[in-house]
Amino acid sequence: MQPISVNLNQIVADHLQSSPRIIKENVRVEFMSDEGLGNVYADPLHLRKILTNLFVNANNSMPDGGELILLTRNVRRDASPSGPDSMSESNNYVMLSVTDTGNGMDDSTIDGIFEPWSANGEDKKSVAPGLSVIHGIISKYNGGMKVRSKLGEGTTFQLYFPSGEEIA
Repeated sequence: MQPISVNLNQIVADHLQSSPRIIKENVRVEFMSDEGLGNVYADPLHLRKILTNLFVNANNSMPDGGELILLTRNVRRDASPSGPDSMSESNNYVMLSVTDTGNGMDDSTIDGIFEPWSANGEDKKSVAPGLSVIHGIISKYNGGMKVRSKLGEGTTFQLYFPSGEEIA
């Protein structure tokens, strides 16, 4: 584990290209990157682990296919009062949003998704084995995460990392 200043756009693009089998063929991927995106101070392997877990969970929630939409952008804490409470005192963040058009989750499922091997009540399949890992990684870097979901409409994870320039 060696945190360095990295460009999240590059990590996402490289991961999409080097890991095509992670995403099913019947899932359309759209990546909207902020070209002026600030760097984050993190271990690239941790960032790839986050992406892999989010892609696997998205695949599981879209058994008949769908869309996976990735978005990066710079955000300021004072301009984004809806950011997660767990964010550090940093003002500048790099946000990665991952949205799927899958099954979605109800509020009671969302409440337990950061516990290892949480299961939803309908099919008892693991819905988020990697989300506790993701939560731990983001916390390690003093970031935060928000989850929005609606049954039958999909899920959005917004991950916030303090800007690497600010940390350095």
